[in-house]
Amino acid sequence: MWAFLALSATVLTSILPILNKLLLRDARPALIAWAINAASLPLLAMGTLFFTQCTIETDRLSLTCSAHWPQIDAVFVAALLGSALLNWAATLLSSHALSRADASLVTPLLTFNPAFTLLVALVVLHEIPGLTPNALRPFFRHARTPLPEETSKQSEVFGGLGAHPRAFLAAAIVAGLAPLFGFTAIATGLVGYVTALFKLSAVFTILWARLFLGEGNLRTRLLGAVIMVLGGALVAA
Repeated sequence: MWAFLALSATVLTSILPILNKLLLRDARPALIAWAINAASLPLLAMGTLFFTQCTIETDRLSLTCSAHWPQIDAVFVAALLGSALLNWAATLLSSHALSRADASLVTPLLTFNPAFTLLVALVVLHEIPGLTPNALRPFFRHARTPLPEETSKQSEVFGGLGAHPRAFLAAAIVAGLAPLFGFTAIATGLVGYVTALFKLSAVFTILWARLFLGEGNLRTRLLGAVIMVLGGALVAA
């Protein structure tokens, strides 16, 4: 069950940069970052209620639900507020990056996060990792900055969302479902295996970017993403 949930979250996450890229043609990065997260909250809230109150028995294909309050303490509240702040900053920065470069170029860079996590864990948790081989491919070439006519399209604050209503609705649904599947997979499976599957989203994004956005350099970027995914998997394992 955890593998299915992890793969579902991976595929959904890989589609989100493509939808964001479409919306960023006519809207500002800050608006996209706020609007998609806000629109996904109702679905995320309903999904959270379901997953915290119900249990699925995969062997008997049965569903059992019982009302109970989850345990919440000061540490949980502090972690929640910190995660919300960091997630907001990361979403805003990634939206700005997507507005200035190809989705197939920006998304694979997100696989670097295990390396930064190692450094943070070293300082905060005093975790000392062993030496793990990790080959990384640079993705900084061929970055494309916005053209003047593209910048002018972003002058309207809310016009961009109305220009692509189906893309916005799909992005909100994906942003609401992907975390539910991802965190449930982490809770029910082995973290190393689950996070390794998550890294495949960068590979899928490159394929979607070629298929739906016509972005080039498929072979080079795909090879680089595979190498980066393998490095992230080795760190997570």
